[in-house]
Order: sequence, then structure tokens, then C-alpha cells
Amino acid sequence: MTWEDCSHFAYAIRLRGSNRLIGGCGCTQQDGIFQVGYIFSPSVWGQGYGTEACTGLVAAIRSNPMTRKITSFVDAENIPSMRVLEKSGFIRTELAPKYFTAINQNGTKKDAWLFNYPFIGLNSGV
Repeated sequence: MTWEDCSHFAYAIRLRGSNRLIGGCGCTQQDGIFQVGYIFSPSVWGQGYGTEACTGLVAAIRSNPMTRKITSFVDAENIPSMRVLEKSGFIRTELAPKYFTAINQNGTKKDAWLFNYPFIGLNSGV
């Protein structure tokens, strides 16, 4: 997936003024279904940067006429990250057992909450 084929977009997030890198956000896209994600330095957790980045990313995705659906998922143990998605307008839809592999936790299979953004695009029908 690459920028060239419009299937993957990644952005670095830096603080205004200092230009210090604090995290990143991005999305993947296949057939108009976008999945968003974000990661931030623990030094800035709880300061609203995740919600700001996620909300901005969703706004950009919503403006794309090919968008059919916007999704995300969160480690079932990561309550603050779930709150970021909820504050950004996502709705928690399903608990998926052993949904992803946590490479930073010795390859442990982790449960995840699945989220959907309540968006009806021109090409919806998913």
C-alpha cells in the first residue's frame, strides 16, 4: 500500500512552536473503506492531541467522494484510546477476540474493540 495508489496515508504530528515530534496518525484504504490509526508519545497522553488528530483525519476522509466507510480498532485494554475514538465520533461496535498481534508484546494475540464512524457517503452500501 502506498501514497501512489492512494491506499495508505501517514502523517507525522509535531508541536507548534517547538516542532517536536510527538506522534503520528494515518489511514489505509481499500475499496472506499478507510481504517484510521494513531500513536503518540506517552509524554503527551491525555492532552487532547489524539482527539485533535483523529478528528482532523476523519474530516479529510469524509471529504473524499470515494469514502464508503470509516473504521478503527483498539486494544481492548486501552481505555484512553477508546475514549479518543468516541470523542472523535466513532461508535464501538464489537469485541473481537484475538483480533491483532501485538508486536511490542512478544507477538501476543490481543482482543480489540472494533469501531465505526457513523458516516453515509455517496458510495456507501457496506
